Amino acid sequence: MKNSFTAILFILVIALYVVVLVLAVEISEIPEIERTTPTEPVLEQIEGSQYIITGYNCTGECLMANGEVPHVGSIACPPEMEFGQRVTIGNLGEYECKDRGGAIKGKRLDIYVDNIEDAYNLTGYYNVIVL
Repeated sequence: MKNSFTAILFILVIALYVVVLVLAVEISEIPEIERTTPTEPVLEQIEGSQYIITGYNCTGECLMANGEVPHVGSIACPPEMEFGQRVTIGNLGEYECKDRGGAIKGKRLDIYVDNIEDAYNLTGYYNVIVL
């Protein structure tokens, strides 16, 4: 009885080994997918007056870094920009620097919007004119 159990176990181990080998060959034949757009924009690749523009929204009790309640027309800007600095962002309009953010550095601005859908829709690269 012990010998038959050992034989069955041996056959199962060999069968499992063959299945693993076959799967390994099939997986190695799957072509690698090339990523065409970065998941995070690279600041060094932005030219001239182009900035990365994202949107943000706040629910509940929120205050911007300047102490005001977030409102449309305000942006979070990098530390190099003074509070009160006005900018024109592409075809989106004119905004005023009133907030900061941990990820807002270099050529990145974050526009306050009323809803999260607007935040997703406006995200992209825009020409910015510092007024």
